[in-house]
Amino acid sequence: MDASALLRRLRSAGAHAELRDGVIAVDGRPTRLLFGRKRLPELVLLERAAAEVAALQDNTLLIVVAPRASAAAREWVLGRPDLVTLVLDALVLHQGQVFPLEETPLAPVPKRGPRPYARYAVSRALLSGASKTDQNHLAELAGVTQGSVSTALRATDASAAPAERFDMLLRTYPGPGGQTFYWWSDRPIREQADVLRSHGTLTSGDFAADVLAPWRLSERAVSYARAPIDLSRDGFVLATESDYTAMVIVPQDPTLWATAEAWGEPDIADPLITAFDVQRTATTGDGDEAVEKLRELVVRRAQGGADG
Repeated sequence: MDASALLRRLRSAGAHAELRDGVIAVDGRPTRLLFGRKRLPELVLLERAAAEVAALQDNTLLIVVAPRASAAAREWVLGRPDLVTLVLDALVLHQGQVFPLEETPLAPVPKRGPRPYARYAVSRALLSGASKTDQNHLAELAGVTQGSVSTALRATDASAAPAERFDMLLRTYPGPGGQTFYWWSDRPIREQADVLRSHGTLTSGDFAADVLAPWRLSERAVSYARAPIDLSRDGFVLATESDYTAMVIVPQDPTLWATAEAWGEPDIADPLITAFDVQRTATTGDGDEAVEKLRELVVRRAQGGADG
């Protein structure tokens, strides 16, 4: 979620929410953000965060952002209207009241089928030079089950050249899904990337490309994390998709860490994911050249592998 989306949700609950020098203020109060990936943290964690905010004694409002919350967590928040605001996918709890979000659909949105992340992961593992004859090892490299490998191999055109497979995967990969958080900092971009790495993230985009196949100056820091990260403690401010310096994705695709390992760089996204992120974040016009360098790397690696 970016700052614009969060501001819209807060305003739908009647809050006067705005960005002040890159920091969200609600009803004139400073705020501190706490993110939850799927469901609110246990109450003990909420209580600890609320206690830290209360100890500041500067009228700071704790804003907790999560897709959903248990009834107990909602009751806990409602009992602390002057201290905590809760922003969920369908509701905002603010000043002791519950506000359904205006954009909440009246009827369930029809679900699409699951994204074929296992198939894409197997293809990326094959491009690392892995053999398709050892399905157990291929499953380990792709981070999927052996059954998923068998299914993926049946759907893979083994006759296609590595360059063709790279192009096809880059063109059709549906994206990592999950949650995306946009942040802004005036630090040099390399320092921002170092901060993200210090949180144990998986580096992608420009800085991953700089490790795998150096070509262009890095514009933005892009990383994958297993859970949301609060970068405000590192001097970052929540930003928008149109103006950010760092992007942190908590992906739905669970295979990214396994395929990074398959390529021998456990902290660096594999070349195809890196190319995907370079392609979607580049603004200076030389992103295509950087992707081509990654393509050349993949072709060399695949041709040097076994029978992938």
